[in-house]
Amino acid sequence: MENAFGRIVSIMVCVVLMFIIPFMYAEKRTEYVQQMYVTEKTVEFVDSVRNTGRITKDMLELYKRQIDGLSGRRQIKMTHVIHGVSGKEQTDAEYDISDIEREIYENNRDYGFRKDEYFKVLVLKSGKYGSADAVCTYGGYIRNETY
Repeated sequence: MENAFGRIVSIMVCVVLMFIIPFMYAEKRTEYVQQMYVTEKTVEFVDSVRNTGRITKDMLELYKRQIDGLSGRRQIKMTHVIHGVSGKEQTDAEYDISDIEREIYENNRDYGFRKDEYFKVLVLKSGKYGSADAVCTYGGYIRNETY
C-alpha cells in the first residue's frame, strides 16, 4: 500500500513539472510579448502624431484596433497639454481622449496640435481585483514636421 501511495505522489509531481510549470512560463512569456507589442504600437502612433501635428480618424481607429485586438482588457488614455503664459502666471490647458474623440467623430475633422505642445498616451491593463497596471506610457512635444 505504501508503494502505491508513493507512485501516486510521484505521478502528481510529474504532472506539475510537465504541464503546469511550462504553462505558467508560456503565459508569462505571452504577457511579455503583448506588452512589447503595445509599447511598439504606442511609440509608432505617438511619433506619427508628433511628426504630423494631428490625429486623423484613420490613425486613431487603427491604433485602437491594434490595442483592442490583444487578449486582456486595456484602457487607452491620451493627454494633450498646452503650456501658456498669461501675464506672470504659467497656465496649462489639458485635454483628454474624450476631447480628442469629440473633435474627430462629432465635429468630423482631424484633431490638430501646434508646435511645442505636449502629447502623451498611457495604456493600462486591468489587473486582479479591479486594479489597473500601466503597460506603457509614451509622449513628447509636437514637432509638426509636415511642411
